Amino acid sequence: MSSTDPTFRTHTSDSANSYHKHRPAYPSALYEHILAQHTSTSGQLGTVVDVGCGTGRATRELAKCFDRAVGVDPGEEMVEVAKAVGGKTRNTVESSVSRSDEGSRGREIEYVVAEAEKVTYALDGEDMELEGQVDMVTAAMAAHWFDLPRFYVQAARLLRPGGTLVFWTSGSMYPHPTHTPHADEVHSILQNLETVELAPYELPPNRKCRELYATLPLPWNPARERGPSVKIRGEGASNRLRESTVSIHQAIAEETAEAFPQRLFVREIFDAPDPPSASELNLTLEWKSSDKVGRGEVDTAPDFLGGSQDMSLKELGDTLGTGSMVVRWREDDANAEREDCVWRAMREIARVLVGKEASDGFLENTRIRVGSSWVVMMFTRAG
Repeated sequence: MSSTDPTFRTHTSDSANSYHKHRPAYPSALYEHILAQHTSTSGQLGTVVDVGCGTGRATRELAKCFDRAVGVDPGEEMVEVAKAVGGKTRNTVESSVSRSDEGSRGREIEYVVAEAEKVTYALDGEDMELEGQVDMVTAAMAAHWFDLPRFYVQAARLLRPGGTLVFWTSGSMYPHPTHTPHADEVHSILQNLETVELAPYELPPNRKCRELYATLPLPWNPARERGPSVKIRGEGASNRLRESTVSIHQAIAEETAEAFPQRLFVREIFDAPDPPSASELNLTLEWKSSDKVGRGEVDTAPDFLGGSQDMSLKELGDTLGTGSMVVRWREDDANAEREDCVWRAMREIARVLVGKEASDGFLENTRIRVGSSWVVMMFTRAG
């Protein structure tokens, strides 16, 4: 992540361990989809660099498919947890795209403390010599915190031609519409928590995440705000020296648009109730449904990407508690005497589901099926 992140990079050892314990895993179907897309365009499975890796949840899963894996994060305590958990890559002789089993993993995952915008310098400092040698660069629920024009330059330097830069994030969490009693009421409680109770603690990057990266700066589009100006000098048509003043982000965009051309870009949205329109995004939008089709004579009900999660309200509350807006709410002294916003919402959901007040123990025994919307963005490095 970068200096724009005021929360994750300042985790203590205790909070980093709590984050690791309660942060949910990403769906296996998500990794399978990304790897299938990557290899379908001749992407290789040599080296992956996971930027904004946190405690390494995505890094460890990706490592199972690659010969070498590197996780990068600016949070020292987050990286310490990732190192303690460990993890290995696939066996170097394995060639299958599918993730390997426990016994066939090979090389230890490497971790580096660094900001996203300085990742190549940090890796050089570790004598990793990865510029132009990386097959995939990923940012799992992290790209919204990056200074993206600067990060695109870093990613372009790392990736070999044909390599893939991948962003993904989830949006809001939803109760399963057919397997949750009073799903509309439950959804209303979750939405109120996210968009009303936590609204004062939402930063612009949080909003980008919730909107499924609809307004994320892209390599060929300068950032909307103008930055400092620089002089660009070059030869004009009449061989006379010309000067033009452009923003730094515009100058960077010229470099990154060549590295990551728009024609090689894919954006896919899964399970969003109201996906942003192509006109809003100013690009071709691929709408993907993750509805599952049953095998044989029995059809299964539509489900979220990778399936919905069955969890207790206690587990749901712990999961929501890893979010940066909740962390900031809890750190605000103005809320010291108030009932915790997440646990109040969980008790409200319990009242809807079972019709009575819920104790902490009751939350552990009340279960709910939930899922999330997802966006996956893939940029292919041009040769």
